[in-house]
Amino acid sequence: MELWLLICMTLYFIFALIPLFGQIPVLIVMIRSKMIRESSSANLIIGMISGDFLICCAILWQGALIFIDSPTGDPFFTKGQCLLMEAPNIRGMVISQIFTPPLGADRMNALRDPIAYCKRQHKEPFKTALYWWSAGGILAVATAIMPHIANDVSTVIHYTDPTLPTRFRDYWMVFSIIVSALVLLAYLLVIFFSRKKSGTLTDNENNWAKERRIAREKLITKTVMSVLVVYILFWGLPSLVYNVAVIFDVNLGSTFGLLMMFGSVLCSCGNIVILLMKQDIRAEVKSLQVVVLIATIRSKLIRESGSAYLIIGMISGDSLVCCSVLWQVALLFIDPPTGDPFFTKGQCLLMEAPNFLGVVFSQIATLSLAVDRMNTFRDPVGYYKKEHFQSALYWLSAGGILALATAAMPHIANDTGTVIHCTDPTWPTWFRRYWLGFSIIVSALVLLVYLLVIIFSRKKSGTVGEVEDRRRNERRITREKMVTKTVVRVLLVYILFWGLPSVVYNAVVIFDANLGSTFGLLMMFGLVLCSCGNIAILLMRQDMRAEVKLALGCCCCQQQGSHSMIAPAPQNAAADATRIDP
Repeated sequence: MELWLLICMTLYFIFALIPLFGQIPVLIVMIRSKMIRESSSANLIIGMISGDFLICCAILWQGALIFIDSPTGDPFFTKGQCLLMEAPNIRGMVISQIFTPPLGADRMNALRDPIAYCKRQHKEPFKTALYWWSAGGILAVATAIMPHIANDVSTVIHYTDPTLPTRFRDYWMVFSIIVSALVLLAYLLVIFFSRKKSGTLTDNENNWAKERRIAREKLITKTVMSVLVVYILFWGLPSLVYNVAVIFDVNLGSTFGLLMMFGSVLCSCGNIVILLMKQDIRAEVKSLQVVVLIATIRSKLIRESGSAYLIIGMISGDSLVCCSVLWQVALLFIDPPTGDPFFTKGQCLLMEAPNFLGVVFSQIATLSLAVDRMNTFRDPVGYYKKEHFQSALYWLSAGGILALATAAMPHIANDTGTVIHCTDPTWPTWFRRYWLGFSIIVSALVLLVYLLVIIFSRKKSGTVGEVEDRRRNERRITREKMVTKTVVRVLLVYILFWGLPSVVYNAVVIFDANLGSTFGLLMMFGLVLCSCGNIAILLMRQDMRAEVKLALGCCCCQQQGSHSMIAPAPQNAAADATRIDP
């Protein structure tokens, strides 16, 4: 039985991860490609893929929570926890479905009235999609909240028991029927209008025009049929079976809900496959070198600053910390008004794993960033001859490996079947000692390296002090003050929001492990504030603010030369060495 569960769990994660990573390059390509500026449907496609992406993430998380304890015992949750697990999935399905009908309508309008469509597209390619994004987002959030309204969330249930209230099932049935009918109607009208427009040439067309017309009709029909087959097979039928099954027996909802959930993932895969049938999208995807950095690869900052890659690593870790903290807090506080939340120990550990991953990765990136800044003052000439991408890749690889290892450590040789209250200690003693050592070593190294930044900046400035004139002396003093001020600001944020909470936590758990959860929450929120502080310090830089403004405005930008708004700074080692990144 345990082997069978292990096989199922492995297949489940592979099943969710393939479309998850398949959507990332396509989504990035759609955002960075000229298609976003030249096609009104590109914005709608991005919305649909975003919904598909959220579905895969939600399914991956649900599967993790469901399967983690199966070898040791049946997993169970309060009804509120089950609903919260289902919320991201519901939100993803709604977003994906809301964007599918307007995408069909957009294609229909392109064939129904091409001239008016091109005029509207030329004037406002983003406005229509923005309306759909807003409507889809609001409806998705409202739908995800509905199961929580006036529902007893304190009942302890097995994860396969029905959790959705009857009125929500009725709403979901109506929503599924209406959206599915609109999608089918829109795409059938696409075929109708394509043949109608082509038919106007039949009186006096030559053979070449006739062949083009026939080829065009076949291409449109083939594409529409591909879309409809994927939609009906992987969304329409599972949705219909689910809605019919729950009418006769509510207890069948979980089983057929799982079928609908997997159908949503396959529908997401089908959407990606259909997109990749387009030659321009395939060419863009093939040209991707590093998927993680592709969103910022066009920025001048990434090419002109050695620390840009490390900043991306630090922000990635901070982002993961914030997401995991938000999820942990949601799971912790959903049930207190009606009952105490509790989990198996394995579920608690899995909740904490993304947090560990983000913390370790962010701290290693922070240390590497401090070393990078120190090197700019220790040896400016050697620093600018250095291959920064290769160095950053070593740091980020080491940080990623250590982060994954740290996140996996609490699961090793630990009894995950024990049912505990959410505030009980869940970590083994040896892991607390490891975390204590990691916190002390990394924090000490960060403090030491940033203090060396001040020392090396003053040492380099002092070498010209004997023969410098008044103006050069003023520049040297100003430079020293700026470096010191920036370093102090960075260290203040680091010590206040990471160092102190970490020291307090590690000191407390030495004397009483039961206090670990309370002070761990303090450390957790300190990390979020530290992440906010890092972003605030970054945004104090004028070039960074300009890059952010450019990034926010690029989706609406109509001119290809929009990236020339920021002139590249001269590569002057002496002047550029004054920059201190957090």
